[in-house]
Amino acid sequence: LNIEGIDIIEVDFSGQESPYSAYGRYYIRTADEDRELSSKELEKLVIARSYSHDWESKKTDYSIDDIDTEAFKRFYNLATNSGRLLEEEFNVENILKKLELLKEDRLTNAGYYLFSNKSPVELKMAIFATDQKLKFLDIKTTRGNIFNLIDEAQLYVEKNIRWEAKIEDSKRVEIPEIPLDALREVIVNGFAHAQY
Repeated sequence: LNIEGIDIIEVDFSGQESPYSAYGRYYIRTADEDRELSSKELEKLVIARSYSHDWESKKTDYSIDDIDTEAFKRFYNLATNSGRLLEEEFNVENILKKLELLKEDRLTNAGYYLFSNKSPVELKMAIFATDQKLKFLDIKTTRGNIFNLIDEAQLYVEKNIRWEAKIEDSKRVEIPEIPLDALREVIVNGFAHAQY
């Protein structure tokens, strides 16, 4: 090509198997320069590639018949009551499609792991005797979908943390050692960052 009087060779490439190398070296474009990737940066790219950002939208072999409708109804009620989802007639198929959890009559990975009645996720919960995690005082394993397991995990921790009782305005008030909203946030983050 000739751009503003300068002859250049245009090299065009595309593909779905990144990262790419030239002569056995991997580079990244940073601002206006190509910088060689360190081995740590390359490792991060490979891990990210194997845990693709669109994994959750890929179709499974499961259909709407594999949805835990009771859990999905609870989700719908929570979402509409908090204003996160517009209230409409409760129709599982329409809502799943609107949330992109159902594609061509197949649940996506996100739909399957969040709401399946097939118990796709195993959750292990334990109380350890020390911070070294060598001896446990209690252990529980359960299976379910992510939506139900979040509640299971919250209940387990609530039953096993310390609570302080105070009398305020002639009423008994129980205060957990961990604020329950913070606890739920930790649990949800644990599920959100897990690899399924």
